[in-house]
Amino acid sequence: MYAKIKLVKILEVFLPVESLRVIMSAVYILLCVVLIVVVLAQSAKQGGVGVLGGETDSYLGKNGGKTYDAMLSRLTKVLCIFFGIISIVLGMLVNLKG
Repeated sequence: MYAKIKLVKILEVFLPVESLRVIMSAVYILLCVVLIVVVLAQSAKQGGVGVLGGETDSYLGKNGGKTYDAMLSRLTKVLCIFFGIISIVLGMLVNLKG
């Protein structure tokens, strides 16, 4: 209990807790939209056609498609890590009384 009160006082030095909740919620929603777009932009692993970009060989060539897919795969992993971290932080902020 004492640790929660101390954490609230430390956070309120920078921003009120309610403002921090609103900012983190906006970042969370933006991150969700970007993550959805990145996942949809990836080409299918079964050799089918990607949802947003079409077939990668048509405009990037064989090597370009692999690097493009690799970049999207890395970006997806990074966004998923941020998604998890922000989810935990938002969960903690909801439990704080500001």
